[in-house]
Parts: sequence; C-alpha cells; structure tokens
Amino acid sequence: MRAQRSDQADLIIIVDDDEAVRRALTLLLSAYGWNVAAFPSATALMEEGLPDHGRACIVVDQDMPDMTGIALISALRRAGQDLPAILVSGGIDGRRHVERAAAAIPCTVFLRKPIDADQLLGCIGRCLGARPAFEPDQGESDRRLP
Repeated sequence: MRAQRSDQADLIIIVDDDEAVRRALTLLLSAYGWNVAAFPSATALMEEGLPDHGRACIVVDQDMPDMTGIALISALRRAGQDLPAILVSGGIDGRRHVERAAAAIPCTVFLRKPIDADQLLGCIGRCLGARPAFEPDQGESDRRLP
C-alpha cells in the first residue's frame, strides 16, 4: 500500500504484517504531510527495494513471520541504507535480548502497541530532525492506533 505524493516531503517507510496497522499509520502520516510507503513484510520491502527518497525513516514491527524488525534494520544497514528506525511491537516487554540487540543499532526507538500517535509523531520528527509539513486539527479523540 503506497500513499506517496509528488512533493519533496520526507518519506516514512512502514513495515508491518498487520494490515490494520499499516492502513492506520499510512492515513495518519499522510495527513501530516509525509510521503508513506507501506509493506506487508520485510521480504516484500527487500524484494521491491527502498523507494527513492531524500530524508527517510522506517517504522517496523519487531514480530513479523518472515523476519524480525531488528533483522530487517540490520540487513538494510549492511546494504548501506542507514535509516533511522522506530521499532514497534505488542510483545516487547520483558525481552531484554531484543533491547540489547537493538542497542547496537543507532537511532532505534522502541514503541509499544497500541501506538500512541503523538509519541510516534514526536519520534519521527526527532529521527528526521523535522516537523511534519502541517498539523491537522486533532480535536479531543483518543490518539492510539492499532
């Protein structure tokens, strides 16, 4: 699922095997003016390759059937793609080995599902050193994503 714009907005790459999460993140990040490329698996991203981009950030699920998020980030870095990464998972609590492995990967941030939208937006902004192109009116709704 791609929601790319023709302007030069930063690119956010989403890799998550949960379609509802991919869709929610794509809608949220597109609403904030970022280009989004979403993939259902690490294999899909590796086969298709990274889209052309200037500044980019990857949001990746740790627990996918084909490859863990940490393994994907490591593979991309070995291939010369040094993207800042946000690792998300519903099951990351208490897994010290995951935290230790990720500590060796610079610019990796952990977020727990359900993802808090404001926390995610802040992490992406820090990873890219930029704020979104614009901020839509949020109202008072719950800002948690699947």
